[in-house]
Amino acid sequence: CQNVEACPMRWFDRLLSLIERLAMVAVGIAFALIMLVMTVDAFGRYAFNAPLPFTHELVTGYLMVAASLLALSATLAHGEHVSIDVFVRRMPRRVRLAAQVATGVLGLLFIAAVGYQGLSLTLESLSSGEVKPGVILWPVWITYAFIPLGFGILMLRLTHMTVDAALRLAGAASAGEGEDDDGEHATAPLVDADMSPHRPG
Repeated sequence: CQNVEACPMRWFDRLLSLIERLAMVAVGIAFALIMLVMTVDAFGRYAFNAPLPFTHELVTGYLMVAASLLALSATLAHGEHVSIDVFVRRMPRRVRLAAQVATGVLGLLFIAAVGYQGLSLTLESLSSGEVKPGVILWPVWITYAFIPLGFGILMLRLTHMTVDAALRLAGAASAGEGEDDDGEHATAPLVDADMSPHRPG
């Protein structure tokens, strides 16, 4: 690597991207199973008056939860989460990077709290043998387990983005970027690469 600081970030991003791709494969499988199970259930219901007895529990308790939570990190990596950046896009570069670092730290605290609570629920449910009543006794801990798993991957992605923004902020500060020739902050363009997740080349 020409930039020593970028080397660990580059390898971390590659590893994390692999994890996200695997998670999205799982998401795709979950959606495929949702469509398959619901199609078979509907066909059995109207053709033979014999719907699948476990459709609701399987789809809402496992598959939809997995599809929603495992996609969080990849969605963030591609900048697809809902965001309001009408003011941020017009900030000077250093101010924009500082805002990314600050919001990243706050986001990490929130994600850590949710992930920790999800892990606690998972372990508690596993130790108590909690199940959902019905034709099939579905273990509840599997549903809870998707919370720390999904938010854990999301935490890794947000950590990468926050550290990357902090490194670029430090580089911009040392180079004196973000100011025009008169020493005043330059207006940021409407579309800027800093607003999307940074992947070291």
